[in-house]
Amino acid sequence: MAKWWAITGPAKTELTNGVGEAAFTVTNVTATAVRGLVRVMPEGTAKPEMFKVVGESTLDWAPNETKQVTVQINGQGAPPGSYVFTFAVVSEADPSELSDRLSSAFDVGAAPAAKKFPIGILVGIVAGVLVIGGVLFWLLSRGDDGTPAAATTASPAAESPPPAETPTPAPPEPPRADCLGYDPNALNLVPEPGGYLITDGGSRMLFLTDPTNANNAYRVARSFSQHCFIGRSNPRPNRRDYIVEYWLDPSGIATPPEDACTTYDRGALQVVDQGAQGFVVTDGGGLQVLVDNEQDAQLARQLARSFTRRCFIAEGTPDEVEYWL
Repeated sequence: MAKWWAITGPAKTELTNGVGEAAFTVTNVTATAVRGLVRVMPEGTAKPEMFKVVGESTLDWAPNETKQVTVQINGQGAPPGSYVFTFAVVSEADPSELSDRLSSAFDVGAAPAAKKFPIGILVGIVAGVLVIGGVLFWLLSRGDDGTPAAATTASPAAESPPPAETPTPAPPEPPRADCLGYDPNALNLVPEPGGYLITDGGSRMLFLTDPTNANNAYRVARSFSQHCFIGRSNPRPNRRDYIVEYWLDPSGIATPPEDACTTYDRGALQVVDQGAQGFVVTDGGGLQVLVDNEQDAQLARQLARSFTRRCFIAEGTPDEVEYWL
């Protein structure tokens, strides 16, 4: 592989209140001027929205010139744990070349526990309220001449407030058993013999033959940052119908098309054993998801309960791409 840059930077960045900055030094090790593209690629459970390159992400280097690139990190709201990302610089002339990269990490800690109210102050306040209440009751219960006032009839109780509504349970998280994370900012739609390739420069994600289908699939891929499957590891021979494809973690970069979607009732979902044909997840209406075994059926039911629409690009053709909204 060609080597254009020498990259140095922190192996780990300390965050303050969930935010911080990682500074990377990038040196052009060639004797020619070159334009480079800065890439920040989340790994594992890290999300693209956690990272932001300060300034321009496309820079020009003179021969042997050194530049510093700062990456802002925001882990606020993320679950506690350790997160990893890759910092890379690629040549604009060949953005698929990722030989110049550096792995870095940061930790997100648990939110600080709320301070407990001092028990001594609380006891003092309660005692004071009881004393003052007792004195007021004694004063108000006596007549003008100092004799106890006559008892009064209690007024009717105020109308009871309506019972609180039972909150609707939140839908479950979709399964993440077979997912590939990628950087939606790095995706390209590349013409190839016989069709179009969608790639992030590191993996060949999708290949479609029709230009309209390819553009729609590219729009779907840029809308998310995780590409996932159920049943891909054990499909029946020549039966793609048993694989469920879906996408997770919206990127905010694009919006997937919604003109080929089936709406269903996720509260009516059930798993039906079809014998030799496999298992079907259905709402009793338009949703029919066919899988190979009961374990995959339960994963597909969990997936369907997390969304309300199942969508396709070029359904039933070699260009088919499935996504859920």
